[in-house]
Amino acid sequence: MTELLPAGIGLGFRFQHAPVILRDKPDTPWFELIADDLLLSSGRQPVIEKLREHYPIALHAVGLNIAGPDPLDTDYLRALASVYQHTEAAWLSDHLCWSAAGQRQHFDLLPFAFTHDMLDYLCPRIHHVQQHLKRPLVLENISYYQRFQNDEMGEWEFTAELIKRTDCKMLLDLNNLWTNARNFDLEPSTELDTLMRYIPADGIMQIHVAGSKFHSDHRSANGYWVDTHGEQVPAGVCDLLKTTYAAYGEIPTIIERDNNLPSFDELERERQTLLETVHG
Repeated sequence: MTELLPAGIGLGFRFQHAPVILRDKPDTPWFELIADDLLLSSGRQPVIEKLREHYPIALHAVGLNIAGPDPLDTDYLRALASVYQHTEAAWLSDHLCWSAAGQRQHFDLLPFAFTHDMLDYLCPRIHHVQQHLKRPLVLENISYYQRFQNDEMGEWEFTAELIKRTDCKMLLDLNNLWTNARNFDLEPSTELDTLMRYIPADGIMQIHVAGSKFHSDHRSANGYWVDTHGEQVPAGVCDLLKTTYAAYGEIPTIIERDNNLPSFDELERERQTLLETVHG
């Protein structure tokens, strides 16, 4: 198995594409796997072992519920740690959000208020996860469609303090940053500038880019952007990626695509186009 770490612009691995990837061994430099896909089926492990012979990988989970009101799910955490160990992934990420309450899954990534009390709540939970993983937990900024009146600080100040207290890392989702800025009438480049004032380069482990879709609100003249993971990466997000690379260096980046999933060859062409755009 390769000992190389993820670098450059890679792709989210989807099992529908496995036959093409394992047969053709494309020039894609690395892949990100959904950890929960491996929890559901142990029969997928041989595919991952073959993938790991040629490519570095990282794991991305969706069920940690790090900011949820329930105690951390020890069975889920134990299973994640096992998959992490067996796949020899470079790191494991999840989302800075909550997704379940009262043991009821909401099947969505939900925001919370950026308060000092929430920092105090999250820090021991993150420490607990990191003790299981024996590595820093990587947490992604989410897209959200409302904010809270009791916010005591901005998102990037909150995230920076969390990194400082726990030594966790950030997965910077530039599409989520772009989507949130557009929905709250902010300038995406200004939001990125603010993030850069708070979060150092060594605080960011990985980047996501993806596409959003605009939904019209027929009840008013307004509409909103939705983080769909079903579109090509838009020019605005490409610009943010170029700016981020210029400031921080080329942090390992993944193109996310979950809906309207094209062929692998189409995704690889999009990756090549993004690579040329960023370095052009």
